[in-house]
Amino acid sequence: MVLGMLTSVLNAILMHKWDWRRIGGNFIFMLPFSIFIQWFSDIFNRIMPDATTLPMVILYVFINFLGVAFIGTAISIYQRVNLVLHPADDLFQIIRFRYCHGNATIAMWLSYIPPTIMAIIAAFMQGGIYNFGLGTLFALAFQGAITGWADRFIFPKLKHQALDIGN
Repeated sequence: MVLGMLTSVLNAILMHKWDWRRIGGNFIFMLPFSIFIQWFSDIFNRIMPDATTLPMVILYVFINFLGVAFIGTAISIYQRVNLVLHPADDLFQIIRFRYCHGNATIAMWLSYIPPTIMAIIAAFMQGGIYNFGLGTLFALAFQGAITGWADRFIFPKLKHQALDIGN
């Protein structure tokens, strides 16, 4: 939740204006999103066995990669609908259309800088890196490209709107 609100501030800085409706929408998105993420995490941590065998490791890697692909596709769809966005997805969209000429891959890489900085800070505070694996690396490498692909092939008539990309 804190990272999301800090990202909203960064979004306002990059947009060169304080858009209270946008910041409010980010907050409205973040509140249930944060709760649901924790809730689903708790459920899956209880029902999923540890990956102690090679078949389970392969299954977990497949599920992670598939999840990243679904998330990239979902980002594509809901950014084009553009009612309210998660602050990180809003950051991605701002960077993509204001600074990267629509290049989803480069914009996604740049939008990962704030959470990466926060992860490094957390690693120092906790004395180690946790929850960083192949799924995270796959997301870092390919989620932007997947989102760009989905823009072209999943509901292609749905276009990005209300981008406010002017300086």
